[in-house]
Amino acid sequence: MKSDLDYVECSVCGSKNFKLIIKQKNIGYNLNLVICKNCSLGLLNPRWTKEKYANYYKEEYDKQYRPNIQSEKEKDICPNPILERFKNNNIDILRFKNILDIGGGSGDNLMAFKRNNSEIKCFAIEPSIKAQKNLTQKGVQIISDDVDTHWEANFAEKFDVVIMRHVLEHFLRPLEVLKKVQQVLSENGILYIAVPNNLLEKRSAGWLRIAHTYYFNKYTLSKILNKSSLSIQALYLEDKYNRFEIFAFAKKGLVNLDIQVNKKVIKSQEKAFKSALKIKSYFTVFKNTFNSIFR
Repeated sequence: MKSDLDYVECSVCGSKNFKLIIKQKNIGYNLNLVICKNCSLGLLNPRWTKEKYANYYKEEYDKQYRPNIQSEKEKDICPNPILERFKNNNIDILRFKNILDIGGGSGDNLMAFKRNNSEIKCFAIEPSIKAQKNLTQKGVQIISDDVDTHWEANFAEKFDVVIMRHVLEHFLRPLEVLKKVQQVLSENGILYIAVPNNLLEKRSAGWLRIAHTYYFNKYTLSKILNKSSLSIQALYLEDKYNRFEIFAFAKKGLVNLDIQVNKKVIKSQEKAFKSALKIKSYFTVFKNTFNSIFR
């Protein structure tokens, strides 16, 4: 019988030297969170196969994490954090001719740019059938439903902006995806990328889920961008829009930075994982107690 689990090596450094940090059930699924003892990357290992994840994103993910897609009218009244971050970094969005959102979702990020630059052409990669329909209705061209296909070879146009908001941690082959992004960026194109900041202690453990195959910190995110020949222009650990994520702007270019990760960083990452899990356990006990009293 064919297994529905795969064992993998570290996507950042290639090591197979891991330490098991967390083993638990999450919404009915078994999770094994390990940490790379060489570079501090967190990852699920073993994890589901490509086929099982593909079916999960097409059929189950929306039901669990985004059952409702807000209307564009509702979003109009709120500033878009990504757009505001571009403006705060003095990036002229009027020069952009096209934009690709990997994991386009509801299309809100693309529409925010469209409202500020009516000439911009919007593209997306999105696995969810429900989200694809929503994006198409908003005039977004879907170029693929899978980042692991050869979409970069089949699409001749270069992109002035690529958005990767909270998607890198979902991928099975994040390094390969980033290398594709590097290929499709225009010469002065900008990659905007954001991931959960997994070095934070005493934060919610809601980030620990079967959908998150990788768990980055500022060191591992920087290293994987460097390995993809993407040069970080600016990196932030928080701002007024979000205190729990790392976000960065990057451009294509050779990088010679040698980012060292020592044992202290690895210990800090391990401590942060366990701290978040402890908070989750407290909330679970409280929730169960509350439900038993007021049932």
